[in-house]
Amino acid sequence: MKVRAEAAVLLLAGIGHCLVASHARAEPAPVRVTYRAIEGCPSEEEFLERVRSRTLRASFAAPGDLARSFDVALERVNGTDELLGRLEFVDLDGNQAQRSLRGATCDQLASSLALITALAIDDRGAEVAPGDGTPPASAPAIPSPATAPRNAVVVPPPSRGPEPIVVADSPTKRRRWEIGANAGGLTLFTNGFGPLLGIYAEFGPFPPAWSVRLSAFDSRLGAGDGSRRADFAANWLRLEACPLALGFGGHLSLLPCLSVDAGQLRAHAPNAVGSTGPQSVGWASVGGLARLKWLFDERLVLTLDGELGAPLVRRSFRFVNADNSLDTVVDVPKIGVGVKFGVGVRFP
Repeated sequence: MKVRAEAAVLLLAGIGHCLVASHARAEPAPVRVTYRAIEGCPSEEEFLERVRSRTLRASFAAPGDLARSFDVALERVNGTDELLGRLEFVDLDGNQAQRSLRGATCDQLASSLALITALAIDDRGAEVAPGDGTPPASAPAIPSPATAPRNAVVVPPPSRGPEPIVVADSPTKRRRWEIGANAGGLTLFTNGFGPLLGIYAEFGPFPPAWSVRLSAFDSRLGAGDGSRRADFAANWLRLEACPLALGFGGHLSLLPCLSVDAGQLRAHAPNAVGSTGPQSVGWASVGGLARLKWLFDERLVLTLDGELGAPLVRRSFRFVNADNSLDTVVDVPKIGVGVKFGVGVRFP
């Protein structure tokens, strides 16, 4: 009877120890999640709400309480359009751990990090994201002692560590718009270097690759003086197609482009004797240009263009003297060159 009493005491003590340990494991440890992200990403409140909706046993600590820390950061990769998300925390074994993801959209990347944070809080690193259609891996069967051969040693399967969660980048590319203004000069419609001003609108993918731009230009130039003075003005539209962009370091890129111009060239000699008023002719040209583009703070765009063009309409402007002789004022050149500086704003 004494032996049975001692066995009962030991059994009750073992059961109590198991219940206490089980209760300790079930009791959620308080956690604190810090979140930093660039402009345009979900706010801290939105991110924490996504974590709460995915965790099974999280208890978020109040300010000043001791808690496990989970640090989340969302930033751009070396100034490019690619996004990098990082999670740093200390696991239940006291080891420093880090998870990182890359993505194209901030909202998608934030949702993926919220899921990984919830899994890390619950210590469910071996689980996969819900809805991915991956069936759970079946564990190798362990032969029971009854079916195992005599003298055989039953070895349990090796433990599996946490499996990485892979989040694929979205293949969809966003579209971007850019509007801006140009200033420079060119020798495309006169034999002098005429100043020009222009505005433009550009469309293309994000990150930049090809682009299409529509510009409107105005250029004015005077020649001679007194009664021999002539004023010239050109107004034209330009359509540019840039098939590719060569990137240098994330912020700097070089774009080769083709252009087509169409507009009007006007000449006027207001002080000439017998002047018949302004003379206008149609204007067209084709050309090519090289554009150096620099992106500042993901929004402001600075460009420097060097161009070469060939007029499709060539005219000469002359004064008619009293003896019916002609004095040439301007000849439209066969080839023209130009350079211009631009400032634009990209959105979204």
